[in-house]
Amino acid sequence: MLIYPMIEPERFDSPSYCEYADNVNLTRDALIWFWDQYAPKGTARKLPDLCPREASAEGLAPAFVLVAECDPLRSEGEAYAEHLRAAGVAVSFQCASGLIHGYFSTDWGLPEREEALHAAADSLRQALHAAQ
Repeated sequence: MLIYPMIEPERFDSPSYCEYADNVNLTRDALIWFWDQYAPKGTARKLPDLCPREASAEGLAPAFVLVAECDPLRSEGEAYAEHLRAAGVAVSFQCASGLIHGYFSTDWGLPEREEALHAAADSLRQALHAAQ
C-alpha cells in the first residue's frame, strides 16, 4: 500500500507539482527541500532505492496506490501505478477527490476522507484474502 508516494527525486514539474505548488500543507518548495535533505544534489538520485521507476517492477506484489487529488505528489503516484501495471503488477489505484496531502492520517471530519479510508481498507482486505 502506497499512500501518496514520493518517488521522483528530480522531477518537480509534473502537472500536480505545478498545479498545487503552493498547497496549504505541502508545497513544491518543501518537497524540494525534503529531497535535498534525504539525498543531496550530486548524489545518485536515480538509484532504484530512491527512484523506484528506475527499477524493474516485474514480479512485485500487488499494490494499492492511494493519492489525493489536490496534492503536489498526485502525478508521481499516478505514474508509478502505471509503471507497475506496465510490468504486469496487479494495481488498485484510488485518487481521493478534493482532498489534500495528509488526509489519510489526519481526522478532519470530512466525508470524502472517510470514503477514501474505507476504500483503502477494502482494497487491503481484498489483497489479504487473495493472498491466502
